[in-house]
Amino acid sequence: MRVYDYKYIRDRYHSLCERQFSYLSVDDEKNTVCKVFEPYYIESMLDEDFDLEDMVLNGSELVESDSIIVPDAVVYSNCKFAGYLMPYFEGKCVREYSKRNFLKLDEIVDIYKKVEKIVKESDNIVFPDLLTDGNILINNNHDIKFIDFDGFQIDYFTTPVFTIYLGKMEKYDGTKYKAGDYFTKQLDIKSLVYLYIWMLFGIDMDYIDRYDGLNQKKVINMFIKDFDIQIDDLVHCITSLYDDKKENIYLGKVADVIAKEFNLKLVEENGIRVKKLIRK
Repeated sequence: MRVYDYKYIRDRYHSLCERQFSYLSVDDEKNTVCKVFEPYYIESMLDEDFDLEDMVLNGSELVESDSIIVPDAVVYSNCKFAGYLMPYFEGKCVREYSKRNFLKLDEIVDIYKKVEKIVKESDNIVFPDLLTDGNILINNNHDIKFIDFDGFQIDYFTTPVFTIYLGKMEKYDGTKYKAGDYFTKQLDIKSLVYLYIWMLFGIDMDYIDRYDGLNQKKVINMFIKDFDIQIDDLVHCITSLYDDKKENIYLGKVADVIAKEFNLKLVEENGIRVKKLIRK
């Protein structure tokens, strides 16, 4: 892997954005992105037995999918690991893309199935941070790329990174979602269903796994009723997420069936416009 000094990068790259604990910059030709971490973050990760440098140097070769952007160079500052370089991809966050564009149901299914295919075929990777804004990018041709390599769990490389859209990390300990220090692919399936529901209705699913004291009901049951979800297989895929005794199921062909039998429309209820699945 190529090695660069941060002073060289700093003079040739321009600020792209600031993320939590890191900074992104891009070169003039928009070919390469540099991700540099705050030094204290690198040290804090080492304290948790997570070696970012080791992961960048040795984890990249464990990724086989072309749809996952991996480091192709490492950056050092004063002889200490500082970050990495990766290929640039011109795209928008899938969540933002689906929010700004009122996508037809078949478009949503097309995007979802591409994301699911990447996750499913990457059987040695778990993506605990998959739902975080900006980690799945899409362009106008619906090409998909996963970024945020240092947030992946790859083979024996664990990760302390976790998306806020799945609630608190601690609640997954001792469940089907985690075996010891490692997350299972069950977590990816949950993330995928959450993403699909977001693209359909614009709803964050974190609150679904809660108990509504006022109505004395699980919010999940209220959600299914309020949005008139009539597809048994979809209901099963959703409800299984919250039952440790049931295996999560990839939506797969369920998404195709939904697109075949339903349209996604804006309807007005009590003066509020909401998205709903309307049977054809």
